[in-house]
Amino acid sequence: MTTRFFIKAPLASSTHVDLDDAIKTKIALQRLEYYKAPGYGMTPYPDAQLFDAVSDLQRDKGMRTTGEVRPGDDTEKAIRTALDTNSSGASARAENEGKYIWRTRGDSKVRSEHAERDGKVFEWNNPPEGGHPGEAPNCRCRAEDLDANDSICKKSAIDIQRKIIDVETFRIELRSFRENYLNHAQDFTDAESHLLSKITEAAIPDIPDDVSDIRAWLRAALSSAGKLLMLEVIASAWDGRRAARNAMEIARKSYEDSRRRLTDARMELSNLERKHRAKCI
Repeated sequence: MTTRFFIKAPLASSTHVDLDDAIKTKIALQRLEYYKAPGYGMTPYPDAQLFDAVSDLQRDKGMRTTGEVRPGDDTEKAIRTALDTNSSGASARAENEGKYIWRTRGDSKVRSEHAERDGKVFEWNNPPEGGHPGEAPNCRCRAEDLDANDSICKKSAIDIQRKIIDVETFRIELRSFRENYLNHAQDFTDAESHLLSKITEAAIPDIPDDVSDIRAWLRAALSSAGKLLMLEVIASAWDGRRAARNAMEIARKSYEDSRRRLTDARMELSNLERKHRAKCI
């Protein structure tokens, strides 16, 4: 079977790397014995080991060692050819002895037959229909190495690393949502101060919040005060205050939701670390 190794976007340390391309390339280079996963396990995120592995393969193939792979370039072709050669040789049979756990991305894009394989164990020398993870067209699945002695601890370490990434992502997100909320809160304060100044200037009563027709209410109040010319000025200030309050409430809800996500992620991380210490340390 011809290995279907293709990437969608440039894979380089200086570019934004597609995560599907990264995990697919890691799996391919691992099978070719160039990539060795860090202690926390294989993740879809690019790391120094990935680019070093690309450079090592390029060096062995007599290519310019850029540490980069681009769609359709010689490095992509070299990886594909090496996989094809490796999968048919005796050395590959020896290398592919062993088992792995099938892992999907866990989202709605995962095809049904791959979703059924998620978490199940397969043998390298006995691929399921359609091939190993990452070999079917557009497959984003990955193979998680299985070792009878440390599979539980390895999976635990990977889960912890993923959750650490989640916590950091939510922490950055929270900071952004908080700043956005504070900005909208200041806008509301400014809009309310502007409205109050115009009400004071016109010498009319404070406008009730439940007014359904602001212009009709103002027309009556300003006529009594003899300042009907200020109708549009105050109505505009009222509309501005209402819009600023709505925007502030939306920003506040986003901020609170983000804070809740971070709190939940931190609790999940703490539980994962506690279980890991109990079983693996």
